Amino acid sequence: MRHTGGSELKIAAEGEHLKIAMTELGTARAAIDEGDWDRALTLLVEIPDSDLDVDDLELLAVAAYWTGQGDVCIDARERAFALHLDSGDVVRAGEVATALAESNFHQLKEAIGNSWLGRAEELLAEAPDSVEAGWLARMKGVIAFEADGDPESALTWIDLATEIADRHGNVDLRAITVQDRGRMLVATGQVEEGLSLMETVMTMALAGELAPIVAGKVYCNMIDICDQLGDYRRANEWSEAAERWCEQSGHQSGFPGICRIKRAKISRLHGKWDQAEAEAQQACAELRDFLDFVGRGHEEIGTIRLHRGDHRGAEEAYQRALELGREPQPGMALLRLRVGDVDAAKSLIARALDGDLNPLEVAGLLPAQVEIELAAGDLTGARRAADQLATIATEYGTEALAGAAAYADGTVLAAEGDLVAAVNRLRASWESWRDCELPYEGAITRIALSQVYFEQEEVGLAQLEAKAARNTLSSLGAAGALAEIDRLLVNLEGGRLDRPVTSAWLFSDIVDSTALIQVVGDETWTSILRWHDRELRTLFAEHGGVEIDHAGDGFFVAFGDPAFAIACAIAIQETVRRHRVENGYPAQVRIGVHAGRAIDSGQSHTGREVHRAARIAGAAVGGEILVSVSAAESAPSSANYGEPRNLTAKGFSDPFQVVSVLPVG
Repeated sequence: MRHTGGSELKIAAEGEHLKIAMTELGTARAAIDEGDWDRALTLLVEIPDSDLDVDDLELLAVAAYWTGQGDVCIDARERAFALHLDSGDVVRAGEVATALAESNFHQLKEAIGNSWLGRAEELLAEAPDSVEAGWLARMKGVIAFEADGDPESALTWIDLATEIADRHGNVDLRAITVQDRGRMLVATGQVEEGLSLMETVMTMALAGELAPIVAGKVYCNMIDICDQLGDYRRANEWSEAAERWCEQSGHQSGFPGICRIKRAKISRLHGKWDQAEAEAQQACAELRDFLDFVGRGHEEIGTIRLHRGDHRGAEEAYQRALELGREPQPGMALLRLRVGDVDAAKSLIARALDGDLNPLEVAGLLPAQVEIELAAGDLTGARRAADQLATIATEYGTEALAGAAAYADGTVLAAEGDLVAAVNRLRASWESWRDCELPYEGAITRIALSQVYFEQEEVGLAQLEAKAARNTLSSLGAAGALAEIDRLLVNLEGGRLDRPVTSAWLFSDIVDSTALIQVVGDETWTSILRWHDRELRTLFAEHGGVEIDHAGDGFFVAFGDPAFAIACAIAIQETVRRHRVENGYPAQVRIGVHAGRAIDSGQSHTGREVHRAARIAGAAVGGEILVSVSAAESAPSSANYGEPRNLTAKGFSDPFQVVSVLPVG
């Protein structure tokens, strides 16, 4: 009997193993061709390294990229890079090094990414006219455009890459670089020419002329530029076309999470908030290792929640975006505004605008700046931002940008008191939102229209706009805005609404109260505060003051005339000084007085001039009455004043003059 030797058994086993591996490789490659990235990745990661050649490793990297597994993608490319170097193919190694630079940039590993970029340059230095060098040039162009904000340098690199693609007949490289040129032209104001180039390439992607990974990038770039332009109708059309292409071409996983984030935003803008949040959540799960894009996903989730009125949920999402290196603006600034922190909102939006931004990026921030400046009472700042937005909207000419500019202009005109012009601009804004099918923006505009109509004493029109806005907001589930519109409707029914008023304001508080409590103790402090509140309220009433707010040891009081406010302030200081002499009263009070125009909501006064009054009080010292020069000039006989001095106050770009009221005698 013939005995089979151990070596023969080993050879047979190896043959069987190789047969299985080849079968799995064939199945994986077929899955790649079908766009079934998950199945391809599952099969490829189970095959031993020794059975994968360099081309298989690059397929593994593509499948990992498509399914958002950045670490697996990088690992496969690093192994492919080593194999290319071992075989002496430095050009292919340079190509993989370029791809590794991109993968590491996605993971926010900038130092490693730059290192791989340098390695690619070194390896491709002797093959400057190769397709691989073309992909490197394209990468440099994208970095110059997206990271450095240098479109001129970016176009130089992109044009070089396109020339290389043309010489070698490489369709993928030529398509992506032509589209890159298009989006750079759009960003620099050449909208028609740029969009024409981009849409030409989009038709190539949808016709199946491009590799899937290139088609995915082309799609994402198209939606991104439509988003920046505010051309959401165009974005929606291309998104639907791309979805159909995915289905018809057998790409079972569709586009990866990077593109899904863009679709989430489109869904949100068209009022499909549940669908939008689900898309964004799925995108974050799909991307995993692509940290820069995961940050964008959390930003979108935060904005959806902000619109819903879920401030805590929005805060969590925006914080997560920040942790991933994404500055979620203007959402974070608007969140601060919604919770009443106007100063923080101003600071955040100013910081966001203080960067190397192209006009479209600036336009995305300006509507929020207008809203924040109006809330802060800075009419000059609001007008400046609205005019800048109008200039950009005129230059780029899209419907949504026109709607945003008209809304900003309308709200500023209303604050300036030009109600007729405000109605015209707000009506134009609403028509733009209607044509773009953006329901939330349309509803917010109708709220502003309602308020202006009421100021014009057109109560019927005001109610009509408010009720229409409420119906839309209710269908969207916009809880925060619903609360506002319900208050508006109650006010309309009662015949009152936020209205401009001219008043004088007095702000007062006890100086260093925290330190005083520690010295005198809780019981004595309670007695001091009780006397303080009782006496001041008596003096307010005697001088015709209306208490607007009282917090701790501070008062905010409105008067019909600055002379009454100043007289009341003098009476307060005289009462406190007398009480100190007679009873050893340890507290000192500081007071600020200013007069101007504000918004009376029926419950409070708000606006820039109110903030100025509070800043004046904050600059006073114990026992001092500090008055704006404008208020003092309105009441020249009310007091004796010291010499004017400049006050530089937080939230005000220019200093303004104040004077101290001199003690009697």
